[in-house]
Amino acid sequence: MEKNDATPAAAPSAGIHVQLTSLTQFAANLDQESAGNLKPHATAAVQQFSAGVSFGKTTVAGGVATIQASYRDSLVRAIDTLNEYARSVDRKVAGAKVVQQRYRDADALAVGNADFVRTALATGAAPPAKATAPAPPA
Repeated sequence: MEKNDATPAAAPSAGIHVQLTSLTQFAANLDQESAGNLKPHATAAVQQFSAGVSFGKTTVAGGVATIQASYRDSLVRAIDTLNEYARSVDRKVAGAKVVQQRYRDADALAVGNADFVRTALATGAAPPAKATAPAPPA
């Protein structure tokens, strides 16, 4: 298959377009799913598995002890994985909220700058003077 060099390049983007309502909904859905399903089920599983190995308590055979140790290690890893997964979801929700707020702040700043420009053009006002450092003594 040959590349068609006659295809025009994509026009450069005019800016970043973020749908804050979608981001807000995503964070809310993730938070709700975590609180309603993940955390309660993870807590129940941790409580069930925290009791440890439930088989072979009356058996003294060496092979059973090895299997118990392996099963115990698996339970510990499963509990650690569940807990880390729940923490990861919390970090994603917190991150989405930070992104939302930063985009809202940037939008507010842009609106404020646009309002200043409109006012300055309408009234002929000059931009605020830049502060300059005092000259060093001679």
